[in-house]
Amino acid sequence: MSNITSFLQKSFQSFASSIILPLNSISFQLVKAAKAGSYVETLGEHADSLHIWIKQSYEEDFRKAFELQVRKAVQRLHVSYAQLAFDTTDEPFYGKTRGLYVFNTKGEAYGGLFKFISVSLIVRNKQIPLMSLPVMVGEGNARPAISLLKYCQTLFKHIRLALFDRGFYIAELIDYLEANGLRYIILVPEKDGVIEEYVAQTAELGKFKHKMVYAKAKSKWKPTTTIVVCKGLDDYSWIFCHQREFFGQGLSTCGITSAGGRLKPTSGLKMKPESKAKAPII
Repeated sequence: MSNITSFLQKSFQSFASSIILPLNSISFQLVKAAKAGSYVETLGEHADSLHIWIKQSYEEDFRKAFELQVRKAVQRLHVSYAQLAFDTTDEPFYGKTRGLYVFNTKGEAYGGLFKFISVSLIVRNKQIPLMSLPVMVGEGNARPAISLLKYCQTLFKHIRLALFDRGFYIAELIDYLEANGLRYIILVPEKDGVIEEYVAQTAELGKFKHKMVYAKAKSKWKPTTTIVVCKGLDDYSWIFCHQREFFGQGLSTCGITSAGGRLKPTSGLKMKPESKAKAPII
């Protein structure tokens, strides 16, 4: 409870002198709502005051306050070489107003969505959240993901591996990972075009050098990655890309081994069909 209160103090420090309610009481209401998987408006008290404070606050203050708590937790875990998992999360928005962070929806009871990109630390088969950033409409996933990678590089001595779902198969992100020598595995959607050709050319296990192109700052950039196609493990093909020098360990991380000349899954990374997959699951 003290950590949550400390987080609130840092988050609202820009107008702390005007806060009358005790923050430890707000912390209790937040914990109660979180345990029930509900909202402060439903189970807690002082929801109106909390919303007013949040509107008066700055995103930078929330990030700094949360980062302070994360650094304390990471020190207790004694993790120097980190394995990270990146994922996207949607949160329903039931209001009528629109802004830079509200995505439109169709056929849903709610009128919009907030989208977040989250990064977690994988420790002993558990995912520990390190940070989530909101995504602006039209922004894409590359910039927030790179921002989170830079943040994680300050938390740990070395990033051993970064895992991404299909929403992160982006040339700009891959360019950053390759330029910084970071090992990564990104699930690749089976799209029409060159990826479909790679799948057609593969009998069981295929490895392809793949060049991508993107534009930034009035220039064209051409990062190169390695596309791997695995067949015969399920009814669908497993397609992912990784650092060019990371082929053997990339397969084992995805739970694939070669026995008797044939591929077989192991107890490593479990993948789902593209229609159901959201993120790598350890």
